[in-house]
Order: sequence, then C-alpha cells, then structure tokens
Amino acid sequence: MNFAQRFLVISLMMVLVTCSMWEDEPDTPLTFESGQQFGLCVSRCKFVATITQTNSSLNGYESVSSSEPYFTDTSPTEQSAWDTLVDRLDWSVLDTMQAVYGCPDCADGGAEWIKVTQNGVIKRITFEYG
Repeated sequence: MNFAQRFLVISLMMVLVTCSMWEDEPDTPLTFESGQQFGLCVSRCKFVATITQTNSSLNGYESVSSSEPYFTDTSPTEQSAWDTLVDRLDWSVLDTMQAVYGCPDCADGGAEWIKVTQNGVIKRITFEYG
C-alpha cells in the first residue's frame, strides 16, 4: 500500500465508524479525499490524497492557491483498501459533524480535512493540523 492509500485510510478510520450504505448501489461513484495545508508557508504548502475505486493519488502543491501540483504520485487502488473505506463509511455520522473544528490554519498552525463525495453530495470536515 503506497503512502497516499495509507494516509487516507488512517485519516478516515479515525473519523468514520463501521457501516456501509452502498450495498444497494455498488456502481455509484465515490471519492475520498484528505489533505493538509499551511497558509503562511513559503513552498510545498498543500498536500492532497485522493482515493477512488480505481486510482489513488497524492498531489503536492507549492502554495495553498496553486492549481497545478509540483508532484503527483498515482497508483491503482487496492481492492482491499477500497473495501475497508466503503465498509467504514457512514453518512449519518458525517451529517452530524460540523464543517469546521477548532481554528484550522490559525497562526499558520496548519489545517487538515477529510472530504467524501458521492452522487453530487459533498461532506468536508476541516480541523486543526496534527
């Protein structure tokens, strides 16, 4: 399992509880994303890991506002990692969570986020780095 997959699996497992809601819709598109950013840094300020059923990627950006990554590492998603993520996702838990916890990126302390997208529904939770 590469860094991007491990990073996202660990991040999501910390936030989500075991439950699956896609047993009736196994072919629906689903994306997991996790990232870190530091608003006052000089370079290499933002990292985003994205996992879909087919691919996992890790992108690094020079600044928070950069749209083009300075590096990208992409590999196929291992089916067992994907199954673990889907099995542990529970939208009802995500819906009860606030969009922001603490003071993310205050005094350049950094921010982290977890974002889950499916069928146009997006849930993003942002919290203090660390």
